Amino acid sequence: MFSSTWFDPANLWSEALPSEALCLAGVHGLAINEALTRFDASQSTRTTTLVVADERDGWVFLAEHNGFHGSLPEVLAGLSNGTVAAAVYWNVDSLLTR
Repeated sequence: MFSSTWFDPANLWSEALPSEALCLAGVHGLAINEALTRFDASQSTRTTTLVVADERDGWVFLAEHNGFHGSLPEVLAGLSNGTVAAAVYWNVDSLLTR
């Protein structure tokens, strides 16, 4: 259901990550499973098929290939409840939102 692997968010523009569209969300102080639950990563009605998550220095990073779920205000509100969260999203047109 969930996939966990590590990537370095400092290298977002590397060739290792998709260039078409990606959403990267980070939340501080949560366990990976709690972050995925708050992110609603298993919701069957979502179009994103894969959320990759890992933890680094107290932050959980959640990446969606060709998705934008993590950039939605209601998702960020759930992620940041009692802590802090942020997300960036870009699409095929190189539209970047934060």
